[in-house]
Amino acid sequence: MVNVNEVHLVGRLSSNGTANFTGTADYGQNGAYYPNVVKGNTVSGTFAADSVNPGRFTGSFTLGTDPVIALFPFIAPAVSTFQVSYYQASASQAMVIQTDTSADAWGYLLKQLP
Repeated sequence: MVNVNEVHLVGRLSSNGTANFTGTADYGQNGAYYPNVVKGNTVSGTFAADSVNPGRFTGSFTLGTDPVIALFPFIAPAVSTFQVSYYQASASQAMVIQTDTSADAWGYLLKQLP
């Protein structure tokens, strides 16, 4: 069974190590009759350490708003910025959970080994 309007996103990010990251992302939506696929959209974001809870960071990520590239049209209004919390699980893994109310999103960040 395919969940209608479920989105899958994969990307490559680079961080400045202090508070920001940039990169590109490909994502697709499982539509009721056809899939929507977006390739090579820009993604950027911020993060700040939580001084009370070690390993937790708050921030956001934003998808590029090139009018040729669709955002998430099934979320009304179309959303390009998501507020999130990042939870560091290890030196190479983190979990991301959306904290605003525009959608229900979560995922993983994995460090690519050289």
